[in-house]
Amino acid sequence: MIGCSAENEQSAESSVRKLVVPVHYRGSPKGEVLKRLCEIGSERSEILLGQNIGCTSDGPTELRDALKSVSILNRDGSYPAVVGIDYGWGEMDRESIRAANRLLIAHWKRGGLVTINFDPGNPLTGIPDPNDITPIDIYRLCESGTEENDTFMRQLETVAEGLQELQRAGVVVLWRPIHEPNGGWFWWCSHDPDSNRWTSPKEYRMLWKYIHRELTKTHGLDNLLWVYSPAAMADASIRPTDWYYPGDDYVDVIGIDLYTDHLDLAHIDARGGYSRLRKFGKPMALCEIGGRTHDGRMDTLACLDAVLECCPDAKYMLFWHSWGPANNRSRVAIPDCRNPKKLMNDPRVLLVRDNDAVSQMEKVVPAKHKASDRQSE
Repeated sequence: MIGCSAENEQSAESSVRKLVVPVHYRGSPKGEVLKRLCEIGSERSEILLGQNIGCTSDGPTELRDALKSVSILNRDGSYPAVVGIDYGWGEMDRESIRAANRLLIAHWKRGGLVTINFDPGNPLTGIPDPNDITPIDIYRLCESGTEENDTFMRQLETVAEGLQELQRAGVVVLWRPIHEPNGGWFWWCSHDPDSNRWTSPKEYRMLWKYIHRELTKTHGLDNLLWVYSPAAMADASIRPTDWYYPGDDYVDVIGIDLYTDHLDLAHIDARGGYSRLRKFGKPMALCEIGGRTHDGRMDTLACLDAVLECCPDAKYMLFWHSWGPANNRSRVAIPDCRNPKKLMNDPRVLLVRDNDAVSQMEKVVPAKHKASDRQSE
């Protein structure tokens, strides 16, 4: 079984669920990252703080500025422990991926973790927009020789090249493909309102396993920790978070994507969307988090308090990036919301410092456990 498993240890006072790294992962770079994730919060109330800084298509300057705007909020210039990037949004470009990889490699070397999303455009229509929910036959998509498969394979080859570059640099990636399947707003798991037909859990699992096989077997990638990330069950239109779970052998980390303006258990764990994922015995996370109204009114410090109280087993929480023009901007990133400095200096959030003299204990993953630090070829 891939990923951490759960062991129940009985004591006189309580039953404690302990996450364990599987034997075949131990000693490997991704095994060390998984081990570190399992340890987060085991002795005190703490969480890895993360920030998605945008899409590779934004360009290296904008991505670098987005990361810097967060680090300057900390008195020591520390960075969020987890940095996230989208390998494009619908359309992926090799050159922009390579440029973004340089930022990710630098963050890994300073002791941080990296998470990458895969949001390809619809392979049937060719429209470079994941929200193009024109119904697509998943069986044909996974069938070699079809036009849809040819298009999808080109998309996979593009991201595989970027991931291979990171693998050569020793970077372990929290890899989050085709997320939020229970929402119905992306082509890989869409809801057709005319026919009221949803992509079935069987079809979604087939696609997930196809991607898994192509990246791990065909492209030889062994630096990926696979993250299953459904949307929080904010209303009745969103399907249960566990319906599309790909299976223990294909998932290492589980989280939800949460956008809410109400920081209480009833909204953070709406309709039990977070709780029902605990049964799989994997490290948990808030893979996206932000205010539902996207207006910057989210209190980031209150958000931290709520997550630690309602989701004490969460290993990391990652704020999403702000987007849009200046006069109509959706503001959800840490610097664009309330109390960002208090959040970035709170002792309960784990950060990393861009300082060669920093002690190994202050790094998320100590260098001695990392693969080669040589530059990517």
